[in-house]
Amino acid sequence: MLVSCGIYNDIAKTAYLVKQQQQQQQQQQQGGQAAAGGQRGKGAGPAGPGGLEDVAQEVYRVVLFCVFFAEVNLLGKLPVAGAALNVLLLSWLYAYYCYDYKWGLQGVHLTERLAYFERRWAFFSGFGLPMALATVLLSFYVGAAVLAVLFPVFILVACDSDVNAAHDRVVGPGGAAQLRHLPIFALALWPTQRIVRAVTGTGGGAAGAGGGK
Repeated sequence: MLVSCGIYNDIAKTAYLVKQQQQQQQQQQQGGQAAAGGQRGKGAGPAGPGGLEDVAQEVYRVVLFCVFFAEVNLLGKLPVAGAALNVLLLSWLYAYYCYDYKWGLQGVHLTERLAYFERRWAFFSGFGLPMALATVLLSFYVGAAVLAVLFPVFILVACDSDVNAAHDRVVGPGGAAQLRHLPIFALALWPTQRIVRAVTGTGGGAAGAGGGK
C-alpha cells in the first residue's frame, strides 16, 4: 500500500501535466496563447510564507479524513441503514481521494476543495461508487486487489474530467448550482478541530466548508 501511494502520486502528476499540455496546444491552435497555463495558479499562494501554511493544511487534511473514515466505519454498523450509508460514504471518500491529487497539483486550498465537493455531491457519489462496491461486495483481499487496479484508473479520469461540464450535460446549464449544498464533512470537522487544537495548541485552520463555488 505504501509503494502504491507513491505510484499513485506519480500517475496523478503525469496525467495532470499531459492534460495541461493538451490544453495549451488547443489554446495555441485557437490563437489563445495568452490564456495558456491559466489553471496552474488557482489558489497557489506565494512561495515564501505558504510553506508552513501548506504543512499545517496537510496535517489538518490527514486528521480530517482519518476522523471521516472512522465515522464511515461507525455509521456502517448501524442497523437497517448502515450498509447503504457505508457504501454512500465510501463512494464520497474514494472520489475525494481521486480528485485530491488534482486539486493539490492545482494549489486549491482545502476549504475550497471541501466546498466544491459538497456542492457537487451527486456527481462524486456516482464517481466513487464502483470503488466502494468493490470494497463492500468482495472479500477483503480480493476487494483490495480490485481497488488497487481501479484507483489509479479513476485518478486518471479525475485529472482529465470536467465536473461542471458533466453536471451541465445531465441537469442543464448551471447544473451544479441547482443542487443544494450538502455538508458531508460537517460531522468530521468538529472533532478534527478539537484534535488539531489539542496537538498544536492553536485553533484548527480549515474551519468550515460552507458555501461552494
